[in-house]
Amino acid sequence: MLRQVNLTSDKTPKRALLSYLESPVQRTISGENIYPFSNYGLAVELVRGLNQCGYLVDVIDWNASKLPKGETYDVFVGHGGLIFDKIVKSNAVKRTVYFASGSAAAFHNAESAKRTKAFNKRHDTNFHPDRPVDPAEQKIYSKVDGLICLGNDTIAATFPELKSLHHLNIAASPKAHLMFEELGRKQKHVLFFSGGGNIHKGLDLAIEAVIGTDIHLHICTAIDPKFQAVYEQNYSPQDLANIHWHGFVQHNSRKFRKLIRRCQFVVLLSCSEGSPGSLIDVMQYGLIPIVTPACGLDMTGAGFIVKDIGIANIKQQLMRATGEPRDEVRSRAQMTRELVEKDYSLAVFNQSLRRGLKKII
Repeated sequence: MLRQVNLTSDKTPKRALLSYLESPVQRTISGENIYPFSNYGLAVELVRGLNQCGYLVDVIDWNASKLPKGETYDVFVGHGGLIFDKIVKSNAVKRTVYFASGSAAAFHNAESAKRTKAFNKRHDTNFHPDRPVDPAEQKIYSKVDGLICLGNDTIAATFPELKSLHHLNIAASPKAHLMFEELGRKQKHVLFFSGGGNIHKGLDLAIEAVIGTDIHLHICTAIDPKFQAVYEQNYSPQDLANIHWHGFVQHNSRKFRKLIRRCQFVVLLSCSEGSPGSLIDVMQYGLIPIVTPACGLDMTGAGFIVKDIGIANIKQQLMRATGEPRDEVRSRAQMTRELVEKDYSLAVFNQSLRRGLKKII
């Protein structure tokens, strides 16, 4: 456990306990620069936000099963349901805040189950949901004094009516300097850059939508070998010639930069998100987003929202987006950069987080 962390110069007698991630906070105290923002920088900013609201912060990992012995706190901010029941039942904390990095647990699990069932039906397989959330989290929401979630109104609406609910956008990671970042960009090259959960994130939908087209899909995520095998067994090498399986690609690596320079669009067809950091991180370079409403983005014309997730409709949307006149594509790319600068900066995140904390505590 990290005790009485203060990342600002303000002194205060008030105390908070944060249950999220210890390591990024410890590394920041040691002078390291944390990259990327999600989830590492996010852990640091939760501490900083509490500091700025007047609290010294003790930090434990989200999966800790025990409360710090003999300690009392003015506020507890936690992620996940493992320790919440103990917190609520104890006399150690005056106020409790749930921090949700995604949609409500019941919504998340139901949507993930639907996607998995649809995949299994199309391919005669027996996959299980690949990003499940502990259902016990749903029971916690009604027990806390307030909830802060990542995402827009669409994400906030997945939660039950609460005493206090505040939603906010995630911040983009620090942007790498890429000279001539648009010079080699190909309008028919689309990036899929996400965390784990191939079916949950809609990778299957993206693959099946681009098969038979002149669109190239660059897949940058941890790939389940059994998932990949479904396509390699059911489609010919020629069918998959425009599918590029890169696997996990590290932020800001040489390969990351190469793909950022190559692709003009980024696609994420997830069934449940909060505010997807990996998507925002590539949008800041001008990659135009093609996303589902569940991705929690308000784009005001910068990109494309895919409401109908039928393969034929997704294919149509991708063809339309990648077939727009070059001047319109450049305009959308600039709008995307400006959107990230305006709504997904560290300053905006910090201000909104403090506003949410003050409203609840």
